[in-house]
Amino acid sequence: PMAGGQHTETARLHAFLDHIYERNVAAWPELETRLGRISDQQGQWNDNSDDYAGALLEGKRRDLAYLRKHFDYEHLDANGKLSYDLFVYNVEQDLADATWRRHDYVLDQFRGQVAEKFALLQNQHRVTTVADADAYVRRVAGLGAVFLELAGQLRDRSDFGVATPAFAYADMIADIERMTGGSPIVSGAGENPLFTDFRGKLQALALDENHLKRLEQDAANALKGPFHEGAGRLLAELRYQQGRMTASRGVWSLPDGAAYYRNR
Repeated sequence: PMAGGQHTETARLHAFLDHIYERNVAAWPELETRLGRISDQQGQWNDNSDDYAGALLEGKRRDLAYLRKHFDYEHLDANGKLSYDLFVYNVEQDLADATWRRHDYVLDQFRGQVAEKFALLQNQHRVTTVADADAYVRRVAGLGAVFLELAGQLRDRSDFGVATPAFAYADMIADIERMTGGSPIVSGAGENPLFTDFRGKLQALALDENHLKRLEQDAANALKGPFHEGAGRLLAELRYQQGRMTASRGVWSLPDGAAYYRNR
């Protein structure tokens, strides 16, 4: 049986960790959607900026300091000690990895950093109310800012000495062109996959014709406006990077590549 002191300390620790988990979920709107949660962030994307990553990292440092100051490891039961150890390990690993944030490829042909945004809208952003539909449109428009952030990070990393290998650009460009083209952005090239998805989801709502047309027009405006502008900037940056890359080099060519490889 667990001693009373162990039970109390372990319960306190798990309450602390539960609080951090909920705070972390709230920090990532895309995660909220994947978990099936509806909040006032439903129409937003994750903030993947370097500044936000730095702020989250400082939060993890504070959490680690709080844990070490306010919880007595010896008064935890076996489960509590395991939770404590895992938390410390994960945060320390995140702190160590942060040194190499700029070494990760912003875009590559394997991880689908753009395609995953489309997949979230198509597969996980439910539209069961008009509010859900309006949030979908906000996310379509918000992809413009996502694309601009990616373009800026591509340039920053390339200037730093980290760029996706040359062989990857043709496939990345072709995929992004396919996902960001089509009507109502351009005519004669099929329909944009997000527009098709959105229109299909609207059919499940009992809407009058005027309301349906308003939502479809809002989506069309988002696609033709900020979405299209951001996609154009991202594709231009990828073509610029493609022109700069003359070879496909391995991790040894990165700044402090050997140390980065050891960290991996």
